Amino acid sequence: MEPGNDWTVEKRPNLLLRMRASAALRAYDEAEKPYRRLVWEMESLEAERKAVLQSLVARHRAAKGSTGDLDADLASVSAELQRINERFYELSEPWEKAEAAMKSAYAATQRVLRDLGFRELPDARKSPEEPS
Repeated sequence: MEPGNDWTVEKRPNLLLRMRASAALRAYDEAEKPYRRLVWEMESLEAERKAVLQSLVARHRAAKGSTGDLDADLASVSAELQRINERFYELSEPWEKAEAAMKSAYAATQRVLRDLGFRELPDARKSPEEPS
């Protein structure tokens, strides 16, 4: 691993440090897969919930105040929202585990980077007055 334009290392990594880095990156990759899957699933559920509510609002506006269809719509929307909320609940425990694994893997990679002496170089393109 060679230093780039925006970062540098203070020392050349020895075999042990390279092995630790490899293990930390592998653990991060393994923790990231279920985390990303859960993020995608939760975002999909949130989009589904939003679509159900928007559909209800659109049907209600189209009915122009007719309450007969609104009661039936509310019952079906309520059932659909209940199903979505139950799925969110089912995902809560796997989410907590995946989030904890990601935090642990991130901390391990940060320790390896710190032990390597990794540090970002100051951005020479920014003027001293600009906030970072």
